[in-house]
Amino acid sequence: MTSNSESGLALVSVLWVIIILSIIALSVIGLTQQTRHAAVRSFERVVAEASANAGIHRAIFSLLATRSEDRWPTNRQAIKWYYSGQEVLITIEPEAARIDLNYADHQLLSGLFLAVGADNKKADELADAIEDWRDEDDLRRLNGAERGEYLASGHHVMPANAPFETTGEVKHVLGITEAIYGCVAPALTVYSGRPDIDARTASTLVLKAAGLLKGNKNDEPPGQPPQTALELLGGQAFRITASVNNGLFVREAIVRITEDPIKPYWILTWREQDAITAARLGECIER
Repeated sequence: MTSNSESGLALVSVLWVIIILSIIALSVIGLTQQTRHAAVRSFERVVAEASANAGIHRAIFSLLATRSEDRWPTNRQAIKWYYSGQEVLITIEPEAARIDLNYADHQLLSGLFLAVGADNKKADELADAIEDWRDEDDLRRLNGAERGEYLASGHHVMPANAPFETTGEVKHVLGITEAIYGCVAPALTVYSGRPDIDARTASTLVLKAAGLLKGNKNDEPPGQPPQTALELLGGQAFRITASVNNGLFVREAIVRITEDPIKPYWILTWREQDAITAARLGECIER
């Protein structure tokens, strides 16, 4: 009887060992599959990043090209290019087609906020606040904001009284919410160095801000042929984006073309493109 009990106990012990080993084996297999999938995703991303980087440099080459057949359009038209079997969608846009935070006048700035749904009062307040941020003095404009207004509102970041270094800095301006920034960001730059905009390649939003569209939602920018004719690009800045595998990786670069044969361009910005989700026009302003 004792022998049978011991045999039964041994059998149960063996079964438990088998169950435990099976669980461990399944865990190891699952972990191995997860690691393999993660490695595949990581490899795909690395390849996508390399392809996007190559696309940026190919676009720079087109900007420096002296033959018209080597030039790519600079009107935001998507260009398909292939690198190591990867499809890369590339766009080139002059920074002059955007509104420069450091040079735009009050009318253009307020026009931008009107274009995304602000009323006249709100648009004037935001435009004045931007101008107060970038000027060198502490004198408050009629509807603007200087240090006192920021302190009263509980802000921790005070006006720089200096030019904007990045477009993202405008989020610190009194009255600019994340929703507002999400709507106006695609229209902004700090690299054009001009108070007006290049209407030939500007987006619908920028044209509307400049008063060049009536504001009907069906309005479209005036059609422009791809810009392939040779022209002097020295001093101009261009925004280049390269998207791989439906946005698996998107590289954005801003380059300035120089007239220096030794260093023909400067890279001003090189980053993975931010995922800015813009609200629909008219829903940016909190009322």
